[in-house]
Amino acid sequence: MWHDFLDQLEGLLQLMQKFDLLCVKTQSTETQAVEGNRLFYVPSLLKNQGDEVIRLEHLMKSKTAVVLYIDFNGFLPEGLFYRLIVRLVQWSQLNQGGYEPRLFFQQANLYVNEDHDMVIRILPNKRSCIQVVILRASTVCSDDEEEDKEDEVEPCPSVCKMVLERLENNLLYLGHTWMKRVHFGFFVLCRVCYKEKTHFHELEKCLNSKLVPCGLKRMKTAKFRRLFGDSKPKQEGHQATVTASQVNPKVPVFLRPLSGIFKEISAPILPFDFMTEICVLLDPELNNDWRVVASKLGYDHYINYLARKDSPTMCIMNGWSEKGWTLEDLKTFMIEIKRGDVVRLIDKYLSTKQEIKEVEL
Repeated sequence: MWHDFLDQLEGLLQLMQKFDLLCVKTQSTETQAVEGNRLFYVPSLLKNQGDEVIRLEHLMKSKTAVVLYIDFNGFLPEGLFYRLIVRLVQWSQLNQGGYEPRLFFQQANLYVNEDHDMVIRILPNKRSCIQVVILRASTVCSDDEEEDKEDEVEPCPSVCKMVLERLENNLLYLGHTWMKRVHFGFFVLCRVCYKEKTHFHELEKCLNSKLVPCGLKRMKTAKFRRLFGDSKPKQEGHQATVTASQVNPKVPVFLRPLSGIFKEISAPILPFDFMTEICVLLDPELNNDWRVVASKLGYDHYINYLARKDSPTMCIMNGWSEKGWTLEDLKTFMIEIKRGDVVRLIDKYLSTKQEIKEVEL
């Protein structure tokens, strides 16, 4: 593919990785890596072989599976789907003890945990829609073990919620990087008329109601409320369609709606001019720069996104105050990572602030 650019290979690989076009294949027990060789997953290069279709119809009717649909209002860029697959493959490989991702043309079978798998694909008869199947893995007993009386067990609710949250966060992240005008929502298939047409119900409405209407009939929503719902019903009027501009408290603050003159931050723990001084110190790439702060806040998956911002530090500092951590906590952390320059800056600010208080008294 890049025979004429071998001297620039590392740069090209890093560029593709930065834009979620490929990810490194981690070594597993299934295959032995050849020393010195690296393997990569590049979903967008997979071709339709004709014999790779995985039949999901029987899974959709099974108690062991639950099916979600992500609808993009008539337009789903293929590039978005492949980037989503790359990010999900990276996450799946972090789950220890699993199998290697099974990638097909516009479909991926992924390991979630020892009891669950996930299948994600572009819906063949509605190509602006992604189908997601969360299923409990089937088990086969050895000769000396008794068969489990419960042949079919529903997926675990905590796993279903975790997968839904990961899908939403990844799509919001991709939305902020390159698909700002593409909207999407989470839906379930109507069980009343699915044999006649592709008709969806908004997942949010299913979580808020015991029954949802389809013509003169009603569809029960108990399964979806059981697997994805909260203990308390959500308020009426909440919009189910999730867009890149809507607020979700589980989404990092720098991916939420931006407002104000300085649109990187909405509630700083320091005055903006003083925050800028900290950004000047933490933004340059060092061993203990803004990336260490991002990791402390749990933003490891967003490092590449933040690296493209004018000031990554400014983006993430709002997360510090959101967690309830104080300026003193920030100072303590800066001492831990041996950033004496930032510690001195904070001390100077605290000293000045104390002097102002004494004058006011």
